[in-house]
Amino acid sequence: MHKNNTYRIPFATLASLFFLWGFATVCNDILIPFFKREFALDHSTANLVQTFFFGAYVLGSLIYFIISLFSGDPINRLGHKNSLVISLL
Repeated sequence: MHKNNTYRIPFATLASLFFLWGFATVCNDILIPFFKREFALDHSTANLVQTFFFGAYVLGSLIYFIISLFSGDPINRLGHKNSLVISLL
């Protein structure tokens, strides 16, 4: 008999992590009005929360690109599974 449930727990873990990342992204939209009120910020200054949040993705991609230029692709060297575990840690 073929066992097809070997990837259920890792799949559920990964799906829940994507949900949590999405929730953190949505929380930025919710927090901006509170930051404006509590810290007396204008609209453009309060929106720096989203600018820096999404800018971290650009910065992380740029760092990964630079590392890949000088030492080769880390994901191929470590493997996809190990790379995912290391990035989550």
